Amino acid sequence: GAVLSRDPRSAEPATTRAARAGAGIVTDLLVCENTIVRLPPRLRVIWLLASLAAIAGVALLALLFDPGAAPRATARVVSVQPEGWIDVEVDGRPDRVRLIGIETPPAVPAILKELVGGGAVRVERDAQERDEAGRLLAWLWSGDTLVNAELVRQGAARAAPERVNVRHHLRLLAAQREAWEARRGLWGPP
Repeated sequence: GAVLSRDPRSAEPATTRAARAGAGIVTDLLVCENTIVRLPPRLRVIWLLASLAAIAGVALLALLFDPGAAPRATARVVSVQPEGWIDVEVDGRPDRVRLIGIETPPAVPAILKELVGGGAVRVERDAQERDEAGRLLAWLWSGDTLVNAELVRQGAARAAPERVNVRHHLRLLAAQREAWEARRGLWGPP
């Protein structure tokens, strides 16, 4: 009888097969070597340049007309609470801020006070403006420093993904990896 050959990749995990398929699609698109599009070399270059121009155009439009541009307000820090919340004044009105995307242990206020001091900060909102307790959900900036990410980078907080407020989540993940690799704070020795 005939011997049926088995594809060795069929035993791979689904994620590996998906990654391989995705890489193949990108390669096919870049070199135009798929069964649908067979272009001569000159047209391949034109096709590639046109594709890159289209991608650059979409990126430029996204930068110029970003409907999700974050509203920011300047605030004055009044106090840092033991729970990691921050009392601020925005336009003379008191408000309580909870930092988006992080979980903080009880020891965080000292580090948080160092980062925000008692000075001016910028409060950047995301998709969801307030939590169930009525606190303002914010990405907090002290100068050019994103306080949420800096707490994670120092190992004083953990990145905690949220369903809606994700504007700077990749920064938080990068900061957490850096803290973990350097064994800082929460990631250090017990």
